[in-house]
Amino acid sequence: MGEGGTRGRVRSADFDKLYASTIHLAVGHYQSILANTTIYPNDIEARDWSGQAWAAACRSQGVRIDYDEDAYKLITERGSNLRSDLKTALRALVETEFGFKNDKTPEAIRFNAELASTLLGNRKLFTCKNREAGKGLFEADIILKGITKWCYDRKNSLGATLTSYFKDTTTGGASLGIIAAVLTGIEACVVEWTTGTKIESRFYKERYAAIFETYYKMLVDFDEGTRHADILPKICKRLLKHAWYVLQ
Repeated sequence: MGEGGTRGRVRSADFDKLYASTIHLAVGHYQSILANTTIYPNDIEARDWSGQAWAAACRSQGVRIDYDEDAYKLITERGSNLRSDLKTALRALVETEFGFKNDKTPEAIRFNAELASTLLGNRKLFTCKNREAGKGLFEADIILKGITKWCYDRKNSLGATLTSYFKDTTTGGASLGIIAAVLTGIEACVVEWTTGTKIESRFYKERYAAIFETYYKMLVDFDEGTRHADILPKICKRLLKHAWYVLQ
C-alpha cells in the first residue's frame, strides 16, 4: 500500500511495553536522521539508519533488545509520517508567503495558476530573501519558518528533544538536508495550486526524491562557490539559532 495505508503493517501495540517504548524512541531517532540527511532514503540507508536509531533507543533505556524485521518495519514506515508532517506544516506558510488566494472566483483561480507556474519555473524564487532582485540565496524567511514549524514548534518536537541530530558538524548549524527537505516541501505545496485551486496531493518519493536532490545540489554548489566567504555555514548557524529562539 502507499503512504498512509495500514493493511499488513505490524503495530507496536502487538508487542510488550518495553518493546513498544523502544520502537517509539527509535522512531524519533530515525525521523531525526531523515530530517537532517534525506527524507527519501533508499533501502540500504533505511535499514542502516533504522538500525542506528534502534541502538540509540536501547542505549537511552539501558537495555539490549535484538533488532528484528518487525522493528525495521515499524520504524521505517514512519518516514512517511515525517514527510506528511512537513507538508502539513508548510501549506499555510506557502499560501501566505507567496500570496495565493483561497477563493473560487475566476480571477483568483487564474491568478493562482499563473503564480504557481511562475514560481515553479524558477526555483530560486523559493530560496531568495529578495525574490524580485534575486538576492539573499537560501535566506528566504519561509525556510526558517518551515524548519521551525516542522521541527521546533513544540517542546516535544524532534529538534527540541533530539538536539544532537539538528546541529550539523560541517556547517555548525542547520544541516543542508533539512534545508533541502523544506524547499522540496515548499515546491510540493506550490504544485497543489497549479490548477488555480488548491488540491492536496501526496508527497511521494517517485516524484519528489529527484527534486530533493536538485535542491541539495544547489546548496552544495552554492557552498563551493562562496566558500571563501563562508556564507552558507553562516546562514545555517543563523537558522539553528533562530529556530532555538522560538523555543525559549
